[in-house]
Amino acid sequence: WDVNNTRHACSADASGVLQSLHAAHNGGSIITRFQLHSNTRVFEPKPWKQFEFIPGVVGGIIFFQRDSNKLLYTTLPFGDEDTSLVYRIGAHPGCIQCFTVRTDGALAVSGCENGAVRMWRLGDGACIGQVDLAHDGAVTAVVFTGTTSVATGGADGCVRLWAPDRRGVLRLL
Repeated sequence: WDVNNTRHACSADASGVLQSLHAAHNGGSIITRFQLHSNTRVFEPKPWKQFEFIPGVVGGIIFFQRDSNKLLYTTLPFGDEDTSLVYRIGAHPGCIQCFTVRTDGALAVSGCENGAVRMWRLGDGACIGQVDLAHDGAVTAVVFTGTTSVATGGADGCVRLWAPDRRGVLRLL
């Protein structure tokens, strides 16, 4: 569900197409399909592994694709628009496994297959906190537990709490 519009929901199919459903007030609905394309090089569509709407940003979506180390941002086209740009927020040293967006839409945190965790400021895409070995193996879950503190779960069976220090290093709490 779109956190900014309770009459809007999306799902991503196995071919990398995002299906958008808008429920109208009169009982009707509009279904729109979106797929990533590139004008500069051959582009092979990949399934979206996870996406989330950004609170407070109408149509704003953060997502990553299967087998990708890039966390991406786009806005869904509305009205007469039929395209929108896709921006890279940042990248991990390995394939991303999970991410979450803070409830105010200001920060995101992501984890990857080699145990790294990154915290991103969504306003400018800056990495404001990181740890390269949060877990022995993949980071499989991330959640905000406070303003900047996060909990991570890993393939190692551990749950850990982290917070960024002044130097941008996530420290174990």
